[in-house]
Amino acid sequence: MKGVDPKEPAGNRLADDRPLRRRNGGANISLVAAPGAVGGPTRDPAACRDCQRGPCAASRPRPRSIWPRCADQWEMAVQRLNIVVPFRAREAHLKLFVPAVRAYFARDKIDREIPYRVLIVEQESGLPFNCGALRNIGFALGRDESDYTCFHDVDYLPVWADYSWSGTPTGIVWHGAETRPISLDRREARTVHQPGKFFGGVVLTPNALFEKVDGYANTYWGWGYEDTDLRKRFESVGIAVGLRKGTFQPLDHNNAGCRLDGSLTPAAEANERRFSSRWSGAARGPDGLSTLDFEIVSRRAVPEGTIVERAARWEIVTVRLRGPVPSQGGTGSAQSAP
Repeated sequence: MKGVDPKEPAGNRLADDRPLRRRNGGANISLVAAPGAVGGPTRDPAACRDCQRGPCAASRPRPRSIWPRCADQWEMAVQRLNIVVPFRAREAHLKLFVPAVRAYFARDKIDREIPYRVLIVEQESGLPFNCGALRNIGFALGRDESDYTCFHDVDYLPVWADYSWSGTPTGIVWHGAETRPISLDRREARTVHQPGKFFGGVVLTPNALFEKVDGYANTYWGWGYEDTDLRKRFESVGIAVGLRKGTFQPLDHNNAGCRLDGSLTPAAEANERRFSSRWSGAARGPDGLSTLDFEIVSRRAVPEGTIVERAARWEIVTVRLRGPVPSQGGTGSAQSAP
């Protein structure tokens, strides 16, 4: 077999003689699903009767995208990824985001094999920005052609990350989100995130689990709390959230949720009250995918550019949100994207 390393264990190779690619330094990755996890092997590896020459390959190191049957039988479980990018009035960031993400998925040693598409969901001007509703729309438009979804802010560019399938909701931003400026004119005033508790920026979720919690809330207008609310939705039904230590380059912008002294803006205060009321113990009405109300204004493809390293479907969908907009604490009816 041409090119085969005789020192490479047979169980650590694919049928076409390619060595198994590993993350985490080749460490064993448990097949035991976390609470609420979706996908992956469900049987006890010790119960496998297909292999008569040793332990089932399910007990050996493996990449996340490969689900083994036994030492001689491997199948590639290709999970399709839908990347949803909520967007408005960030053209400068989008011009950096598109080539950076395209290059990443063409060149990363593992993620370049993920079948992916990108839906940039643009909210038309007029109403306050509603990040949760835009993410729900992107999910609704792409769920039939995907198995899991990545909700991706336009101001995070992947440097080293892991977009592969996860059976539980998982944030993948660690480095790059620790601190961000409140104002581009006063960069010494900054917000601080605790990386181990940050559940935003770039988040993966299996489609089935996202639907189980009815997606994001549609009622956080202006800035903030849609990410915190989603995490609460998962945890309230026993679905644990995970974290991968990805490295991203942040693109700085003015923060619409904080003043220079660190206090919340009126819109953020309104959303904070809305979150507290929702999770105070009182009965909650439906709010999410089941109540989504919008219309598509236009759809257009994102041009590939002069050099195509890897073809993928990229699309900008401009939408109009419908429904009542709650008071934003005196901020007015229109507000730019956070």
